[in-house]
Amino acid sequence: MVVFASCGAQWGSDLWVVGYVNLGVVIATAVAYVAVMHRKVLERLVRAPLAAHVNGTEFDKHELHALFSALDADGDEALTMEEVVAGLWRRHSGGGDGIPGKAEMLQKLVSQAGPVVNREQFKASHRLILAEMNLTLRAARKLTDAKPGGAVASAPSQETHHDRAKKVGPMSDEP
Repeated sequence: MVVFASCGAQWGSDLWVVGYVNLGVVIATAVAYVAVMHRKVLERLVRAPLAAHVNGTEFDKHELHALFSALDADGDEALTMEEVVAGLWRRHSGGGDGIPGKAEMLQKLVSQAGPVVNREQFKASHRLILAEMNLTLRAARKLTDAKPGGAVASAPSQETHHDRAKKVGPMSDEP
């Protein structure tokens, strides 16, 4: 305490400088952290756009720009539906061949979004494109999950906790 008392008025003004420097460091660190996290989210989006779409992610204009650039295989600033389907399938399956339901999906996409889309058209129709791709892949998955003998494997239960509670009945303390 004696040291602080002997510093006089100068100590108080030095303490404010240290406080402002610390505040600047904290703000700079937060900005850097947000920038790094946004870059990671952007990379995940470009790697797995269907997963992001299924999870309900709303894409901003920068994310759509990055996705468009990643899907534009020939770099001509226009995406054919063939490029879109092939690019999304490559990111979804890890590069596997044989897109299930490709002809029907291409026909639907061409009729709904057009045979070729530019950046602005892609931004306007990206939900439709991703939803159609997702629906086609889910339908194909159901067909491949069919049990021997023609029966289709049952889908995972969509039963909620509330539904299970109705079946079980009220809880009691009795064994």
